[in-house]
Amino acid sequence: MDNSPDKESGYIPTQLRALADDKVAATCAYASDLRRAADELERLNSIIYSPQNDAFLSGVSIEAEHQRQRWSQQHDAQKNGWNWFWTIGYLSQKAATAFECGDYDKAKHHCISTAALMKTMHRYVSEHEAFLKGQG
Repeated sequence: MDNSPDKESGYIPTQLRALADDKVAATCAYASDLRRAADELERLNSIIYSPQNDAFLSGVSIEAEHQRQRWSQQHDAQKNGWNWFWTIGYLSQKAATAFECGDYDKAKHHCISTAALMKTMHRYVSEHEAFLKGQG
């Protein structure tokens, strides 16, 4: 899996800087605000799009946000319980393989990415349950 920022993650900061550098915009008071916004977006993207392998709980939250941005809600909404099961199994197998090969950073990262997927599954199960209770 490529963990580098995708086209969309770098698009907005680039566009904000282009607006700030525009000769007309550069004369207005908003140019510095646009540059600060672009810098903040890049900072946040660098956190979200960096593989997490330490600080388990914060890593899970960051990785879950990365997964949320990488995969659409429609993508996850199409999954049934068995789809979640197989994806979680696949990721945990990657953690076990990395562990057995002595690549402990990668093993920790896959533990975090598996837990992040479990967090996402938990959210979908909770939303589905609430939807069903609301229909009753």
